[in-house]
Amino acid sequence: MNLKKTLSTTAIMVCLLLTSCSSYKLSIKQNLELSETIELDLTRLNSYIEQKEDMIILVYLSTCSTCTNVISILNDYVSKNHYYIYKINYEEVASSSYFNKVDSFPSLVFIHKGNIMDIYESGLTDINKVNSLLNSHILKTD
Repeated sequence: MNLKKTLSTTAIMVCLLLTSCSSYKLSIKQNLELSETIELDLTRLNSYIEQKEDMIILVYLSTCSTCTNVISILNDYVSKNHYYIYKINYEEVASSSYFNKVDSFPSLVFIHKGNIMDIYESGLTDINKVNSLLNSHILKTD
């Protein structure tokens, strides 16, 4: 009987630990003058990573029409909410190992304290899904 109670307690603790570790909110800066995503280069990206910044980055290819549509959706989100959301052309960072887990385009990458936490590669052309995804990851400070 004691063994069952111990196993149950351990199982509950493991579940709580797993769910609490996977939940995070990004502290994304706002600027009321922002109206579109900001293009990043490798130098600025590396600087933000070293500073352990929270970031949302769209990794895209310039030849990808779906990427263009997603950039438009993100620009609309930025113009309404004024959060810093970045975009970076994969050709710019292909030599870097930082985005080695990105294997399709477009990809929306969520970075917390300089570490990649999530990569979303599907459903990014659905404006409601993208808005929900962004809203669920950004820490609201208002």
